[in-house]
Amino acid sequence: MAVGGLTALFLLVVLARTMSLAAATPGAGGVLALVVGLLPVALGTALPVGLLFGLATAARTWRLGGDWRALATAGRGTRSVVPGVLGLGLLAACLLAGIGQVAEPAGRRQVRVALTRAVGELHLRPSQPVMVGDALVVAEEVDGEALGGVVIASGPTALTARTGRLSGGGAVGLVEGEALQLGDDGAVTARLQFTTATLRLDVEGPRQEIEELSASALRARVERMQAAGRDATAEALALHKRSSLPAGLPLLALLAVPLGARGGRPGAVSTAVVAGWWVVLRLSDQAAPGLGPLVAAWLPTVAVAAAAAVAWATWRDR
Repeated sequence: MAVGGLTALFLLVVLARTMSLAAATPGAGGVLALVVGLLPVALGTALPVGLLFGLATAARTWRLGGDWRALATAGRGTRSVVPGVLGLGLLAACLLAGIGQVAEPAGRRQVRVALTRAVGELHLRPSQPVMVGDALVVAEEVDGEALGGVVIASGPTALTARTGRLSGGGAVGLVEGEALQLGDDGAVTARLQFTTATLRLDVEGPRQEIEELSASALRARVERMQAAGRDATAEALALHKRSSLPAGLPLLALLAVPLGARGGRPGAVSTAVVAGWWVVLRLSDQAAPGLGPLVAAWLPTVAVAAAAAVAWATWRDR
């Protein structure tokens, strides 16, 4: 339940952020493609947090219900739950590894394709301004690709046209219009009238990111960059994290049990652990050039292992 709820929440957040940064707003089909593509991203983020919150909640419930005491009375120490907790952590680790190695790169590639397609397929609504790259486009009348009362502004330049027509690749054909060059004070410094003109809006689709590459493609990029004498720290760090982060989930599961069994609020416990893990992750990223990508990638996992060992060692009821 925790993983499902957090996945839905993170999906909404990452979808809103992706669309707010897009050069052009995709249509209904594009939005659906974004949702499908971003689902593995949201699930990969929610899985560790949901695992931590769910196990902490279960351990706290056992404390409140006397289950831990009953377990000890029956001669079974609290360590008897370790195999089951580790099994659940390993299952989550396999799922996260599959997401990081296959599903998330494929999903991010789909997102890039959807956003690139949206750049070349402008969707305007009557009298509703749309930002396309650094240009503002608005039309009083919209009938499919046919436009009426077109205004396009970009920097100190403004264009108006009686009619226009959208075409592929972000191009706009204008008929019977005027181009104005404005000064710093807003005064017109140059004026040009035209009968017909074609304007190609200067927009670019999102560039390919490291997260979109499959494991084999990312490994090949690292090898090419190293052979050419280029710094491949960021790429190697991303490659190692696809193994180190899933490996930390069984340890995270072990950490959740003593923290929840001590009676701490699961929400507060999960927030504190996630915040600490995020700090260690960011610090290791910053230290990657000095430590090396392999050590930096595994440092957060080592930190979780140390925290789990301390939590179990200091749990009086264990």
